[in-house]
Amino acid sequence: VALARANPRLEVGLHLSIVEGISLLGRPGTITGRERYFGDRLCLHRHWRPFLAHYLTGRIDLAELEAELELQIERFRGYFASVPFANATQHLHLLPGIADIVVRLARKHRIGALRIPARSIRASRSRGLYRLLMTLLAKRVGRKLRGSGIRVADHFGGFDVSGHMTEERLRGLLARVPGGTTEIMTHPGRECAWLRRDLPWGY
Repeated sequence: VALARANPRLEVGLHLSIVEGISLLGRPGTITGRERYFGDRLCLHRHWRPFLAHYLTGRIDLAELEAELELQIERFRGYFASVPFANATQHLHLLPGIADIVVRLARKHRIGALRIPARSIRASRSRGLYRLLMTLLAKRVGRKLRGSGIRVADHFGGFDVSGHMTEERLRGLLARVPGGTTEIMTHPGRECAWLRRDLPWGY
């Protein structure tokens, strides 16, 4: 927040936590896990796999998830005047039911743009099946947004090298950017022993 205020031209959006992170509701439920991986705070499921298993078997209370996401948006709005764009952890906002919640909240809070990765630019041939599934789900959500005034990028890149973006791959991706608007997803950061130990991604 301090860095954003010191750089007022930097547009800061919201990364909704469906998994990974502290639960703002602060009570055990279907969206929280047993592990306390951020100190002693109650946390959301640590990984998308247990969340997805609960979701597919009908064990995620969508009303509870909506209340959690509403709190996250309200917390963000406590620091920033508006939400220019939003996305969510592991693209879980594309799942049926969850997408309805996110679109509803985006309309309510006048979120300017949502990540809907319907047209992917490939940086590698990896994650082909995941990319296909994500594209199909994204097209469905895109139809829900028609006429809403919520913007969506024409193209999306970086998914297939998520967590493994290099300068060479980024340059290759930039060379293939077509006309229109393109969102490129990266996870810039530094090597950290604590993250290697306590979070499962290994990026």
